[in-house]
Amino acid sequence: MARTLLHIGKRIQAQQSIALRMIVGAGRYVLNDVIPRDLCIETVEEFIQRIARRMFDIADQGPNEFLRNIAPTHERSPSGRPLPREITKTPPKLSYFIIHLALA
Repeated sequence: MARTLLHIGKRIQAQQSIALRMIVGAGRYVLNDVIPRDLCIETVEEFIQRIARRMFDIADQGPNEFLRNIAPTHERSPSGRPLPREITKTPPKLSYFIIHLALA
């Protein structure tokens, strides 16, 4: 199921990239992540993170005690799978990993 959701998210992101590329008239040499950044438009991934973060905040602060801390925050999942709240965290940039590996 998670693989299917990931696939759907990538397809939606691809559709957004195609639409923005057509609107702007960008050439093939322009990277897909540059167009929304220059237009100050959030990507599909950023949008999902924003609404998920808002949903967890509303659930934590709401009157229903059964919804509070509905998705616990652990440093690491006991099973190794990503936890629901991990979707709300922004991943570190790839350049951080490249620099870290180069220094190691």
